[in-house]
Amino acid sequence: MLGAVLGQWLARCWKPVTGISGVAALIIMAVMFGDGGGRSIAAAYENLGRVKSVRVLHYERSGPSHAVMRDRSKPTNASPNFSTSMHPANPLVVEEILFRVSPDGVSEMVAIRETETVWSKGGWELRVNHVTGERRFGLVSTPLDIGRLANPVRVASDYTFDPVPLTLARETAPAGLESCWLGERQHPGMSINGWPAANVVTRVWLDETTQLARRIEWVSEDFAEVSAPWISQAYEFYDFDEPLADAPFAIEVTEADVAQIGITLDELSKLSPRAVSIHLTGEAGVVVRGTVKNSAGTRNVSGPLPLAFVIDPVGETSLDLRLADGQRHSFGIAANGMNLATWTSRLIASIGPTGEFSAQSSD
Repeated sequence: MLGAVLGQWLARCWKPVTGISGVAALIIMAVMFGDGGGRSIAAAYENLGRVKSVRVLHYERSGPSHAVMRDRSKPTNASPNFSTSMHPANPLVVEEILFRVSPDGVSEMVAIRETETVWSKGGWELRVNHVTGERRFGLVSTPLDIGRLANPVRVASDYTFDPVPLTLARETAPAGLESCWLGERQHPGMSINGWPAANVVTRVWLDETTQLARRIEWVSEDFAEVSAPWISQAYEFYDFDEPLADAPFAIEVTEADVAQIGITLDELSKLSPRAVSIHLTGEAGVVVRGTVKNSAGTRNVSGPLPLAFVIDPVGETSLDLRLADGQRHSFGIAANGMNLATWTSRLIASIGPTGEFSAQSSD
């Protein structure tokens, strides 16, 4: 169960919902399998799950991909060598995330990044590029709730943390967190092909009055080219249950937005919360022909790539998508924040009863 939850978080993570980098995944997975003693923060996860609004600052390394040469006798990207943007040569870039339950009882969230704002309400998701003005609209059938932001705390809550001496805790605390209890958990990272695992430290700043986590960060000693430990990413939590300004949430969905997924605003208003948009990508102009099957019957879909359409599933739903020329091309599918891109002539996918989405190549 924990693996499934963590997998969904790694795939989403509001980065843009494109997924977390491989190295970050290794660091977080290391938290799952290490040993430790001390204090649990399980109550912090439970308390976060009850809040109706919160502001989060998410810091993550962002920039070009850099090669990590663990074995210089082998080529770049030949295991155990790899490339990643989650690298200390790149700066920590901040993303501000606002979550609240709106006055009409619907959860809504806004993620504000350097070049993009992602706005979500219920199952609607709109991305607005600050540079180009491009707007991309989609439907997500998995529920929008505080759980999307709570999973970093959820992962940490399964383990215990050793207290950091008070003097050191105050010296290392970010501004405003000096009064928090600081715990850390040291554990080895994941070894690749026998290459020694780098040390990883997870730190948690806990407000003992409210029993809410205020910051979680991951510190790594990975990469031979970097001598000092470095922060790979961090989350800070603020303004629990405080009123949030309406302005960031005030984004209007237009007819042009929903036309991207082949429907009108009137049709959008009639869809169930389980409706999901399917986005097919790949070599432009290549024609796709396929079927969508569930207990309501069979529906045919066709058109040139890129292609998007909406499914309002009734029970288990399966998709069988083939390239009309029968040849392999670049071909991909994205839905519910999950993305598969490959070289194939056929993709099969499924949507489970609670919105879980899976896809694979099959040719």
